[in-house]
Amino acid sequence: MKLTKEAINFSALNLNILGGTVYISPGRYEHNIFQGSGRFQKISLKEIADFLKTKYKISGELGGEFGIAVDKSGEIGGQLWFEVSSPVLGGVPVEMLSGGITLQGKDLFIDSLRIKSSEESYTLTGGVHNFGESLDILIKANGTKNSFLPGFVKGIDDFSGTYDVSLRIRGSKNAPHISGSLNLKNGTLALSALNDPLTNIMLQAESNLDTLKILKFSGELHTTPIRKRDLWYFLKRLVFSEKEKIGTISGTGYITLSGLKPYLSLRMNLKGLPLKFMEQGIFLVLSGELLASGYPPFALSGELQVETANILSLGQSASGGESGEIVLPTDLNIIVDIPGNFWILTNNIEAELDGSFSLNTYNRVLNISGKMDVVSGKYFGFGNVFKIDRGELIFTGIEKVNPQIDINAHTFVGNKEIRIAISGKLNEPNLTLSTPGEKYTQEDILFLLALSRPAEADTSALASRLETRTRLFLEQYAKTQIENVARQTLGVESFELTLPQSGLEDGINGIKETQISMGKYLTDKLYLQYSRPILSDTLGSKLKLEYRVNKYLNLEGTRTSQGDMQLNIKWEINF
Repeated sequence: MKLTKEAINFSALNLNILGGTVYISPGRYEHNIFQGSGRFQKISLKEIADFLKTKYKISGELGGEFGIAVDKSGEIGGQLWFEVSSPVLGGVPVEMLSGGITLQGKDLFIDSLRIKSSEESYTLTGGVHNFGESLDILIKANGTKNSFLPGFVKGIDDFSGTYDVSLRIRGSKNAPHISGSLNLKNGTLALSALNDPLTNIMLQAESNLDTLKILKFSGELHTTPIRKRDLWYFLKRLVFSEKEKIGTISGTGYITLSGLKPYLSLRMNLKGLPLKFMEQGIFLVLSGELLASGYPPFALSGELQVETANILSLGQSASGGESGEIVLPTDLNIIVDIPGNFWILTNNIEAELDGSFSLNTYNRVLNISGKMDVVSGKYFGFGNVFKIDRGELIFTGIEKVNPQIDINAHTFVGNKEIRIAISGKLNEPNLTLSTPGEKYTQEDILFLLALSRPAEADTSALASRLETRTRLFLEQYAKTQIENVARQTLGVESFELTLPQSGLEDGINGIKETQISMGKYLTDKLYLQYSRPILSDTLGSKLKLEYRVNKYLNLEGTRTSQGDMQLNIKWEINF
């Protein structure tokens, strides 16, 4: 530093900081104003991000030039120009990141801030006056893929589509006014929560007088069926055509932008929207209306109908708090109606259900309440298949997907009927066995199920019976596993192998007597089932078509390979 009567002169200064260097040229303080300039190079954006403790992945080397002037009152003016080499924003490499800023006292002018890659471009210009008391900023963006959203918005894995955005922000920092337009064509959005992306997204929106009107929003969700070139694929092609599940979502609404937090009102219409959650073993098709409204993180309300569903896993504790609570990022108030074709397909239970329940949240914790009835089904246990006579699942404001169950089923061992009652929580059920008209203990019934004979009977042939029963048990277990694999592979609601009473001990004759049947809902009320001997092309085959008028009345028509036709009317009243 050198002092004279007219001025104070400063020599040049070199700083090694943040992985790079800053060079400040010789400066001068004269007439109550300090003036200086300089340049910087190879400043690490990663070190800046680490210092600011940001969670976003930002890197690159910052370089540029600056000039500054400060008067005795402390008012600052100057210019800054910068460019980043090898920039990475949110984990995404970009081709260009540069900008220029001019500061004049209380006013900041953005000459140009540009971000550009091969698939997208962003430009920001404008000014902030009097420390934000007045704004005038123009934002433009266009491209075919938005690479930054996955890095900056949790839950978004990928987003692409032809988009064009033009927004102008005026007003003040506390009351901004936004106008402009937003258009998206052929968009694709992949969310972490879904196995399949939302495709063919169309969005048209325009803003004026602080309201962004969503003129049109639509999209499709496709679920690709499993394709395997094996026996199951061949059997499926014999009966059903292989189709991809396609559903749509559309809506209109608005976003109020007059405050610091946007207010959303978006009414959405779902038509046959297929949702697949592979890890949870859930597939369902939804229709209905939803309303997303409020301030972030918004709230969802409405009514939905489940057209079809396959649940392959039940009774698991949900992820969330230590108590198994399901903590959601938004509030819910949704009523779900299930008219039928809702299938539980686990190793223990194969059942169709209907009913309704509601999804609500309290302090963002999910609560489920409602009731579902078993329309028909089977329970697999103790090496036997029990036909379900009646059953229900009751949700009572629980915080887990683990309802109270009450199921009654029966089977026959020889001429003796055995009943099983299943109660308690789904993940820890209580099982009670009984035999109508017989005073058997639980141990006696288990003995009867295992050996097909009462415990007090003659034991001279016990070893032979045990060997036979063990073989039949293994056959039944293998049959159940084949049915489970076939249902999931073929995409049908029911798949059943019926073994002869003697099992497969007769070799090829036993296999010839084995029946195979497959069933699928063509609509929510129309059910098609095809049955045939496993080693016969046409002889002995039967086609059944069942129409459910309501919960208590079914119309059933069958046609055999010999041309015989039959019409059945099934009527049931519970009282």
